[in-house]
This record gives sequence, structure tokens and C-alpha cells, in this order.
Amino acid sequence: MNILALVGQIKDGLSYFLVIPLVFIVGLFFSISLNWLQLKHFKTAFNCILNHNTKSQSSGFSSFAALSAVLGGNLGTGNIAGVAVALSVGGPGALFWMWLMAILGSVIKFVGAYLGVIYRRETNIPGANFIGGPMYYLEDGLNLKFLAKVYAWCMIISAFLVGNLVQINSLSLPLEILPLNIPPLGFGVMVALLVGWIIFSKAKVFIRFVTMVVPFMAVVYLGACTYILLVNYSELPKAIYLIITSAFDVKSILSGGAAYTVAQAVKSGFDRGLFATDAGVGLAAILHSEVEIDRAKLKEGALLQGLVSIIAPIIVLFICTVTGLVLIVTGAWSDPCLQSTNLCIKAFNLGIKDGVGSILVTVTLILFAVTTILTWLHCARRAIDYLVGSSSKKWAVVMQVLFLLVIPLGTVANVQFSWIMADIFLNLLLVINLYGLFRLFSRHKEEIKEMVIKL
Repeated sequence: MNILALVGQIKDGLSYFLVIPLVFIVGLFFSISLNWLQLKHFKTAFNCILNHNTKSQSSGFSSFAALSAVLGGNLGTGNIAGVAVALSVGGPGALFWMWLMAILGSVIKFVGAYLGVIYRRETNIPGANFIGGPMYYLEDGLNLKFLAKVYAWCMIISAFLVGNLVQINSLSLPLEILPLNIPPLGFGVMVALLVGWIIFSKAKVFIRFVTMVVPFMAVVYLGACTYILLVNYSELPKAIYLIITSAFDVKSILSGGAAYTVAQAVKSGFDRGLFATDAGVGLAAILHSEVEIDRAKLKEGALLQGLVSIIAPIIVLFICTVTGLVLIVTGAWSDPCLQSTNLCIKAFNLGIKDGVGSILVTVTLILFAVTTILTWLHCARRAIDYLVGSSSKKWAVVMQVLFLLVIPLGTVANVQFSWIMADIFLNLLLVINLYGLFRLFSRHKEEIKEMVIKL
């Protein structure tokens, strides 16, 4: 057995026996305890964005900036290439399990964002008045300093994998089939220069970039997907039927061979759903903790940030759904000769002629991936701040330089190995964070329910 196969088995074991059961149990427990808040108060969450300040203060984020940053971390290759990977590995049924992951994950995200604000600390770090996240509520809420440090290190490593290698690796795949005449390493260097310009500029550049790029590209991408689905509207009922039946593999059940096929759909859907939404991973807790909130209304502000955080998984769910439908109605998902990003390029080429589709999806991928890289790097910076305190500025620069050097390497990294390692560290982040959320939830459940009743 080679190393890749061994690591793959470790990842599968984590998914089957730990991550999937944990997400399902904790997500269901939070949903029932909060009376399915993520579904009943989705409109309220949008009103929170409209009624709250949309301009960031001299330091910190606004609610809209935090949401955009979270979406920036989510709307990377996980929504495009990740959906293609899910369908090629688990079949169309994987999309159904991505839906379930997003619904259960959104309430987990709510609890994380709420606790991120409650347990945040004041800071004099440039660009932020407050910092928080799983590291802080694990230490200050549960006195688990060692586990908080483990989480922080996993966040830094995950930033290099999830927010770097996987993103740039998926971006480099189209270079193999598109007539761009750009060498992969050269492309990686260009992306590294763009990211470097943003991160070594003032902190506001990051905020402005995600708040402008994320909404614009999401609308453009959804518009293109809608066009393809309208052109192929006659295939939509078949696609939806295929998703539902494949999720439970009715034919295999009748023939007695369903277990493995359904398990693949479930695992692939949950893995890619986790990758696309970061549900329970902790990005939302870190980012929403930096939002400016009236100190006299900390709990109400924490509730508002929790509500805002449930918007991101639902938007991600919608984008993943239309991406999956485009792949299915065009028939691109079943091409055995292509993988990851290239499946999406084929689907868009079939849906939008004359090469426009491939250009559109490539530009979208580049911008989505850059925002994902920036968001993960920002969260890794907060992990550095937690680990080394007053010396964080020096070590943050070291990490940022290493991060930029790794970007070009992602263009030549093994695709399968990159995704497997990213999944493993995402799973570790999720397990540690879920443990903290589950233990702290009972302490704050009643105060949350009392405030929700007043909405």
C-alpha cells in the first residue's frame, strides 16, 4: 500500500466514523434546541445586515464585511471544483448530502459566531479592536489551553492546505486544457504577487477587496449558471430526480448492493459540504468576533452576528446546487477523463458556446480562490496572534512570506494528495471546535433562546 492510499484510508476513517456522526448529532441537537433557528429566522438574518452598519469602523469589521470575508473563505474552489469532485466520486446523490451538511452546519456556525463574540478579547493589533474564535472560548470558556493551542496550530496548517495548496492547485488545472500559454509555476507566481500586494498593504485593503469582489462575482457566476439551466430546462426534472434517487441509490437497494454506493455519496457530500461551508471549522467565529459592537449590548450583538453567520452556508448551498445542476444537465459530471476544475470548464463550455463559458468560469475561479486565500490567511494570522501574543507581528510576517512562497508550489502538487490532506486537517479543526461548542452551548442556551423569542 502506498502512502497516498494509506492517508486516504485515514481520511475516510475520520469521515465515516467521527466527522459525519458528529456533525449530524451536534447539528441536529443545536437545531432542535434552538427550534430550527437557521430556517425560521433566515429572513431576520438578512434584515440584520440591512439594518446594521455596513461601513467598517477605524478598526475591525462591519457585519457585512464579516459576512463577505466568511463567504470569501467559502466561495473558493470548494463551490466549483469541490462540487465536481463530489459528483465524480459520490455521484449526483452527493449533492443531496451537501444540502443536509449546509442546513445542519449553519446552526453550528451560528453557535460558533455567538461564542466568538462572547469570549473575544480586546487587542491593540493593527486593524482590530477585538480578536476571538475557538482558541479563545476553548481557553477562557473551558480552561482548555492545550487544546486551544492545538486548534491554533491546525488552523495555521489548514491555511497552507485548504486556503493555499488546494485553491491554487485547482486553479492550475485549466492551464492544461485552455490555450493560455501560461506555465503553471508562472501562474502561481502571479497569484502570489497579487496576494502579497493585498496582505502587505493596509488592513483595509483586505476588507475592501472581499466586500467588492465576493458579491459581484457571486452574482455574475449565478447569472451564468441560471442561463445554462434555462437553456437546458428540459433536463432539470431529470437532474433533480437523479440527485434524490442517487442519494439513497434505490436501484442498488433493490439489488442488495446499496451500502457502499450510498456511503460514498454520503461521505463525498459531507466532505465537500464541509469544505465549501467551513461549517463548524471556526472561520466564522474568528471573523465575526472582530465586528464593532456596542459594549453595553454585547449579548445582543453576539446574537446578531450569529444570525448573520447563517446566511453564508445558505448562499454557499445555493451556489453549490446550481453548480451541481449545471454539471448534471450538461452531462459533464460523468466524464472519466477530466477531474475537478476541468469538469466545470467542460460544463460551461457546453452551456455557453464560443469559449465564453470557459473564460467566465476561469475568471470566477481565480477571484473566488484569491478571496479564499486571503480569508484563510487572515484567520491563520489570528492563530499566530493567539500563540505568540506581543511577538505576533514578527511571526505573522514570517508566516505570510512562507505562505506566498507555497502558492507557486501548489500548481505542481498532486491533486488527490492535496485534497486528502486538506480534508484531514479540516476534520481535525471541526472535531476540536465541535467539542468546545457542545460543552459551552449548555451554558449559553437559555440566554440565546430568550433573545430569539424577542426577535
